[in-house]
Amino acid sequence: MRGKKQRPTSIIALVISFLLLSSYILSQLGIHILPSSSSSSSSSTPLSSESIEVPEYKREAYVTFLSSGPDPEYFTSVRLQLFAIKHDPLTLDPIPRDVVIITYPSVPKHQCEQLSNEGAIIIPVEEITSIPNPWKDTDDHWRDVLGKLYVFNMTQYSRVMMLDGDMFLHKSLSGIWQDEHSWPKSGLAACGDGFAGHEIPQRNDPPFNSGFMMVVPDEDTFEELLEFRDYDHSWMDQAMLNSYFDQNGLHPWEPLDHKWVCNAPTMADIEFGIAV
Repeated sequence: MRGKKQRPTSIIALVISFLLLSSYILSQLGIHILPSSSSSSSSSTPLSSESIEVPEYKREAYVTFLSSGPDPEYFTSVRLQLFAIKHDPLTLDPIPRDVVIITYPSVPKHQCEQLSNEGAIIIPVEEITSIPNPWKDTDDHWRDVLGKLYVFNMTQYSRVMMLDGDMFLHKSLSGIWQDEHSWPKSGLAACGDGFAGHEIPQRNDPPFNSGFMMVVPDEDTFEELLEFRDYDHSWMDQAMLNSYFDQNGLHPWEPLDHKWVCNAPTMADIEFGIAV
């Protein structure tokens, strides 16, 4: 009887052999009782945002500004612009870039809701009151135009195309994102303002039109603009931006092709192929 007793070491060896065999079989079936060191580290480490590719157009947007001034037609004009960029087959951008509308608190809630339902992203902002404003007690529209400065703080986008709300599209602006100067080093590209009786194509002489700008948002630029005072305040944003981005200064604006926009357009400009 003593010879038939199994030694403890033999039992332990059998148990170990059984566990090893079971582990091998389960691993062959793709089943793991314990995570491997590689799977453990990957499961505990969050995915880097750099590993997720975001299409560049997702970081580009058309932007306009809306306040509740004395002219209710501006709301209608902004709706037309939104429709042109997002929906009209003759003028839409085939790339689904965002259309953002910056709104002051004075814009009625129902207007914001309607614009949102029609495809816009609404970004409400507070009024800029720190900058001297000779129009603050007269014309609501002129009082509020400094609100467009917020485009320089929209750092969630790599580039934004800023259009005044009263601009009417004749053609798609999709090609402007490939314009030679669509990545301005100074942070701003635009077209010379021009007046009635201009030559065709228009020249890109200063001052530039602050109602049509390609902007590379930058928080430092935004803060500097809020503190900038060396300009004729009676011309509001037009004077401020042309002074800050003076072509002979520290932040020279770059010229966009003038085929994109025309101030005081004629039928000859439209036949030439002007877009806005």
